[in-house]
Amino acid sequence: MSFRRWSLLFASFGLVLIGARPSRAQDAGAVLQAFEDAATKLVEQAESAVVAVSRLPQRSVSMSRPPRKNVFNLPNEAEPLVQSHDPFQGNYLPTDFGTGVLVAPPNKPNERLILTNYHLVRGGRTFRDPEAKSDSQIFVQLPKAQSFEAYIYAADPRSDLAVLKLDLRRNTNLQEENLPAIPLFDGDQVKKGQLVFVIGNPYALARDGAPTISFGMVGNLARMPFVDSSIARTQQNSIHNFGTLIQVDTRLNIGTSGGALLNRQGQLVGVTTSLAALQGYETSVGFAIPINRNTRRIVESLLNGTEAEYGLLGLVPKTQPLENGHMYGVPAGQRSVVRIQSVKHNSPAAQAGLQPGQYVLAINNRPVATDEDLMREVGLAGPGAKIVMQLLGNRVLTATAGKWPAKETDSIITSVDRYPAWRGLKVDWPTAREEHTDPNLDVPYPSGVLILAVEAGSAAANAQLRSGQLVSEVAGKPVRNPEQFQEAVKTLRGDVLIKLSDGKLLTIR
Repeated sequence: MSFRRWSLLFASFGLVLIGARPSRAQDAGAVLQAFEDAATKLVEQAESAVVAVSRLPQRSVSMSRPPRKNVFNLPNEAEPLVQSHDPFQGNYLPTDFGTGVLVAPPNKPNERLILTNYHLVRGGRTFRDPEAKSDSQIFVQLPKAQSFEAYIYAADPRSDLAVLKLDLRRNTNLQEENLPAIPLFDGDQVKKGQLVFVIGNPYALARDGAPTISFGMVGNLARMPFVDSSIARTQQNSIHNFGTLIQVDTRLNIGTSGGALLNRQGQLVGVTTSLAALQGYETSVGFAIPINRNTRRIVESLLNGTEAEYGLLGLVPKTQPLENGHMYGVPAGQRSVVRIQSVKHNSPAAQAGLQPGQYVLAINNRPVATDEDLMREVGLAGPGAKIVMQLLGNRVLTATAGKWPAKETDSIITSVDRYPAWRGLKVDWPTAREEHTDPNLDVPYPSGVLILAVEAGSAAANAQLRSGQLVSEVAGKPVRNPEQFQEAVKTLRGDVLIKLSDGKLLTIR
C-alpha cells in the first residue's frame, strides 16, 4: 500500500476519534499527526487499566535468585544484577507472566475484577477457598508498579478465560472504584479489516507498571487455533476448536496472553492469547478471544463468579460438501451443508422434531455450513436458550438447549453458586458433567436434574442422596432443569418426597 493510501487510512481513523474535519490542503504530515494524536489519546485512557500478571510457585515466595553477571557489561561489575522472586520487591522478575484487563461487572460498577487467560493463572489460589492447597500464587502489578496478590474468582477452561480478584489489604488506601476499567464491547462482532490496538506485557516488560502498545488490523474472524488438526478434533472440550477466534496481523509475543484488544472507541473487543499459535514456528499473526454478543454471556458469568455454561442439542452433525458446488435451496456460493446424522432420543433436538437426514442451514439466523459452525452457535447460545433452526425446504424448528457436559470439572472455578443449595442438595442440568453423562445414542437423554453435590450433615445427606444421581420428580412435579427444580421447591415445607430417575422414592426431611 502506498504512503498516500496509508495516510488517508490513518486520517479517516484518527479524525473520527478527535472529531476533526480534514481540509483539502491538509498534507500527509498533518494526516499522520491526526492519527498519532488519536492513538496516543486512546492509549492514555486505556493503559492504566491493563496490568501485569505473574504466577509464582508456592515454594518460590520470598526467595531470591543468586546474583548473576550483568549481561550488558556495564562498567560497575562489582555490583552484579540481583533479581528477586519476591513480587513485592522492585527487582522482581517473574518466570511465568502475562497480562490482565481491569473491568467492572455490569451489575457492580464500583467493583474491579481482572479478566485474563485461564492458562496463565491455572493452579493459583481461589477466592472461594484461599487457604486450600494450591500449586502457585498469582500476583498483579498495577500501574505505578503497585503489587498485589490476586485470587481466581472464576475460571472456565473451555473458553480459556479467568477472572481475578485483588487482595487490597496491603494498601488500605486504594479503593476498587478508583481503579480505571475498560468497557466491554456491546456489539455483534468486529469486522475484517478493522484497525485494533493491543496492550500487553510481552517479555514481562510491564512489571514496572507500564504495558506495551501496538496496533494492527483484523485479518479474519471465526478462526480455529493453529494446532495439529488431529489434536484439535480429539480435544473438542474447547469452544475455540469450533472456530471463534479473532485473527490480527500483530505478533503476540510471550506475555501478551490476557492482553486487551481494543477498537478505536477504546472498548474491549477481545482478550489476546499467545497459546493459539503453532509452537515451533515463526508467527506473524496473533489471536484473540472475542467479546461480542454471544461471548459476553460467558464473560459476564465469570464476572458474576458463576460457572460459564454452553448449549447442547443432543445430535451428531456432519459436514457434507456440495456436489458441483450447489444444492437447491442452499445460498449460492456455499460449498457445504450440515446434515444431521443422528439425534439422541428425548434430547432437546428430538423434542423439537429434528430427525436424521435433515439439513440445517442456519441457527438463530446465523448461517451454518459446517458441523463446527453448528456446534459453535449452539454452544455459545447456552443452556435454556431458544435455538431456532432453519432447515432445507423452508422449514423452521425451535428447540430449548440443554447443557454441554463439562469435562475438566476440577478446572471449573466459581465463587458463587448459580443455583443455591436446597436442604443441602445442589443440582444442575442432567448433562452438566461428562462423568455422569452417557454419550451412547441408544441411551435416551436423561429426564431430571443431576445432583452435583450433597452437603455433609444436611437433610439431603441424611436421605442418603449422593452426587451423580438424577432427580426426576419433586413432590409429584416433574423437573427437567435447575430452574424447574428451584421453582418446585421454593414453597415446600416439611417432609418432601422426591423420585429418582431409577424410580426410587426418598423423603427429605
